Amino acid sequence: MCRPPNRRQAGRCGHPPTLSLRYRGVSAPEDLPPAAASYRQNRFQVPPDAAELLLIRHGESEPALLDAPAPLVGGQSDPALGPEGREQAELVAARLAAAGIAAIYVSTLRRTAETAAPLAARLGLVPRVEPALREVGLGEWEGGLFRKMVSEHHPMAMRMWAEERSSRAPSLPPSSPSGCGTRSAGWPPPTPGSGWRSSPTAA
Repeated sequence: MCRPPNRRQAGRCGHPPTLSLRYRGVSAPEDLPPAAASYRQNRFQVPPDAAELLLIRHGESEPALLDAPAPLVGGQSDPALGPEGREQAELVAARLAAAGIAAIYVSTLRRTAETAAPLAARLGLVPRVEPALREVGLGEWEGGLFRKMVSEHHPMAMRMWAEERSSRAPSLPPSSPSGCGTRSAGWPPPTPGSGWRSSPTAA
């Protein structure tokens, strides 16, 4: 059996190090530099297998019309992009065309696909639809009603806006799974060959 003679040699002969520190050549507290008058913050180093994820909000959608609401997809409003949103999508594509993006993910809502379309066309990528990226649900306030409530400073709408908690929307219980944070907790999936671990990914 190989036993390291002291803590400085821990990690040799198959023994795991007893302490992992960011200082080069440091494997134990006694290896640390002596006390000084000031202490610099350690620089963060990106792990070699880290993913770079760019979160891009969809462009501005069409104005809500209560007498002609947008269609619903999975119980959520699905308006198209408005003219301003299409212009914003083109600006995003121009900004990120040379960013080395390897994959693009969109939700099931068309405003996300329309936002990604110009960038995907430039890069020759096919956006991948990921339902878990769908934004928060608004319950009975879908179809543009939430925008109306916000514009009228409805107390509950103002509270939802301030707390960023869609679970307070009418008909949505506090534990509703429609919250984006709950759905996307395990995203993105490590799809083999997707390149999302080594190259930037847009969502």
